Amino acid sequence: MKLNKKVAAGLAAGAVVVAGSGVAYAYWTTTGSGSGNSTSSATPASVTYHASFDAATLAPGTSVSVAYSASNASPTILQVAAPTATFSSNKTVDGLAMAANKSNSCAQYLSLSAQPTGGQVPAHTAAGDGSVSLGSATLSFDDSTTDNQNLCQGQTVTISLSN
Repeated sequence: MKLNKKVAAGLAAGAVVVAGSGVAYAYWTTTGSGSGNSTSSATPASVTYHASFDAATLAPGTSVSVAYSASNASPTILQVAAPTATFSSNKTVDGLAMAANKSNSCAQYLSLSAQPTGGQVPAHTAAGDGSVSLGSATLSFDDSTTDNQNLCQGQTVTISLSN
């Protein structure tokens, strides 16, 4: 029986140790709240407009095709409104007898058949992407039967696209 009392005493001591370790368990409780904010880019990315054409064969009475497009260098898809196409020439026809309603620029003989359209410009994420066609037009050089257009030879024609 003495053996049983020793076993019982050992078990009781072990139970106190187990119970004691359970009493040592502690935790904290708390409450809280929070928020965060950030401001996005104040200025959106922009696109670059292009008007591609070959004016090397442009002469009185001829026309060339114009391809309008937009490219996007940002990683975001951008929606653009239809830009306005205007054209100019670096040559003038000063000193020649011009009709009363004519200016002295060779641009007076030029005309575009269509304006570019708007559209969604894809994001640029890899080489070769991020561009969209905005339509096409025909650039014509009118032939005048009354004005000497020789001074318009070698003119540089610029088509500008802007919103």
